[in-house]
Amino acid sequence: MSKAYLTFWRNREEPQGYKVDVSFDHDAAKSIQYGSEEEAWSNCVLLNSYNIAITSPQSEQHYVRDFRTEKQPSGSFAIICELPWEPREQT
Repeated sequence: MSKAYLTFWRNREEPQGYKVDVSFDHDAAKSIQYGSEEEAWSNCVLLNSYNIAITSPQSEQHYVRDFRTEKQPSGSFAIICELPWEPREQT
């Protein structure tokens, strides 16, 4: 498992209900930064209420759960979760 930072998320309404779009990065500097832990946590609660499925680099489906906050050196807060694969090497 590796730590992943939330870099983007939105929910949108579709005929079958709501769909959540998310993206992650293993670099904290690319994450969404929240001004308070309460703001970040309220978004964690929302994200944890969804059934978010993502596809691994090996084309395997994984459900993302247990979103939580992490304080950053700048004093802001990021949302993190665990992914079952390691980051790809940058070339």
